[in-house]
Amino acid sequence: MQIATWIILVLTFVLATPAAVASDEGDLKAAFQKAMDELRDKDLEGFLSFWHPEAVFLARDRIFALDRAASEYDEWARDVDRFFAKTISAELIPIDVNYRVLGDMGIIWGRARFAVDPVGGGGSDFDSRLTVTLLKTGDKWQIVTWHASATPTGRRLVP
Repeated sequence: MQIATWIILVLTFVLATPAAVASDEGDLKAAFQKAMDELRDKDLEGFLSFWHPEAVFLARDRIFALDRAASEYDEWARDVDRFFAKTISAELIPIDVNYRVLGDMGIIWGRARFAVDPVGGGGSDFDSRLTVTLLKTGDKWQIVTWHASATPTGRRLVP
């Protein structure tokens, strides 16, 4: 009887694990897409709700990281709101993005195009390499770290 119980447990784990991982990765991908939809829609509260209270943001055009834990929420919100006020539209377009879930941590990495249409014209699109780490708190994925760096110009990136 004990051998049969162990076999059932092992089979349950082996058969259920790939489905659970696929489901978790699907949830991670959907959460990230929702955050990017909030960015595109310039929904300040919606977009900020995807950021963990201790998040760190390293953008391609910043020298220093923006540390949410070291700043007041209002300062973080003002920074994002200023960006929204200066743009007609902003969108992150995944080019080659991967998703991985490790327990309650999610990792997103790859290449993406950031399309920005600023007020006053002169829109620009630029390709970036992207790494985003998320933490699942309760039933919600929240961004903990975001790092984007410029793709080298004039060079083909080897996948």
